[in-house]
Amino acid sequence: MLPRLLAALRSQRFGVLAGFAAAFFLALGTVVMDLAPEAYAGLSLDDMRPFFREPRLVHFWFYGLALAVALWGASALVCTWDSVRTRLRHRVRRVSAYGAPLFHVAFVLALFAHLHNGLGESTAARVVGSDWTAIGDARYRLADLTVTTSPSGMPRDIRAHLERDRAGQVDTVDVAYNAPLVADVGAHALLLGRPIERPLAVLRVVGERRRLAIGDRVGAFVLTRVLQSRSLRAPMAELQFDGEPSPRWLPLTPGAGPSELVAFVGIDRERAVLLTERVNPAAPLVVVVALVAALATVLVVWEHLWRARRRARRAAVSGETPAPAVEDAIALG
Repeated sequence: MLPRLLAALRSQRFGVLAGFAAAFFLALGTVVMDLAPEAYAGLSLDDMRPFFREPRLVHFWFYGLALAVALWGASALVCTWDSVRTRLRHRVRRVSAYGAPLFHVAFVLALFAHLHNGLGESTAARVVGSDWTAIGDARYRLADLTVTTSPSGMPRDIRAHLERDRAGQVDTVDVAYNAPLVADVGAHALLLGRPIERPLAVLRVVGERRRLAIGDRVGAFVLTRVLQSRSLRAPMAELQFDGEPSPRWLPLTPGAGPSELVAFVGIDRERAVLLTERVNPAAPLVVVVALVAALATVLVVWEHLWRARRRARRAAVSGETPAPAVEDAIALG
């Protein structure tokens, strides 16, 4: 059973059919997603997790695509091993003769990179203002914002100047449109969304004035909401204290006395920027794939030049073009 399976995977026809099947299911998926967009709401970029977290009949094309790509990758691996083994059996020592198998290796690595990113990538919106905001392994705050406008008044370029604190080392970095902040060979990236103005609740906590955005923590409580409505006599701040099942509501009281431990005394606004944090765990592997593919290209070109030069020498000696040698056939894969 196993020898028959390996023989099928080693067959060139099998690899071609698997490739065509993958292309067919991919095209079919484009049509299905266009006809049933509600089934794919919230799907972003390479994320494959929704297909496995909530299996549905409408995703049949994806499961067919996954099977076709898996068989295609398995065929490429078996063919690569068979090709390298054949070259070693014929004692081919030229490095350039291994360019074609190296292409197969790059292809399989690219498939694995897609899988790794599809199961591990994430995207999250982050708001960065004048206070420190933790993103990844660093903290950021907005130092300045530069907006360049065109003659029509439309923004032409927006550049956010951020202060970054990493393990106590503070430096300044810029994020702009088409100029994200990239780290770890692209595994982590911050993309600029848009400048915003966000409301801040001004609280007096034990006599100290603090400006808090939604989600900020002070001591034992977190600011969860600020409500402003015509139906309310005054704006309200919602605080969630640790260990308390229900939140506390504080009305806006600018003249609150010093006896109040926590008082909602005002509303302020500040400039901030909306950033998108993207985690691409397969980005370093993509760089490796590019380097392997580039090396394979150089080796294949080198091999073709070597074979052409050798045939030219043979033709010059014999006066006719000889048939390709066994070693040439091996080099072609």
